[in-house]
Amino acid sequence: MKKIAIIAALVAAPAVAQEAEQTVTQFNGHSLTILSREVQISGAEDASKPRVQERADQVCSSSGKSAELEARQRIDGFQVQYFYLCL
Repeated sequence: MKKIAIIAALVAAPAVAQEAEQTVTQFNGHSLTILSREVQISGAEDASKPRVQERADQVCSSSGKSAELEARQRIDGFQVQYFYLCL
């Protein structure tokens, strides 16, 4: 039984340690929307912003442009929607 508990802990560890996931929900060559799953910690700066910016730059660069953040909206306690213009 102890072995099963250890194996279960090892399998679950990567899921707990996984960083915020960024999903591109809309891209038309001129604008981009990214939905990011994040944990809200009051008083702490948003640590996933650089990763979201990096993802936005990657997507906008496919059309020869760079990403500029226009809006950020918290949808609930775990999701933030970012809207970028590709300029």
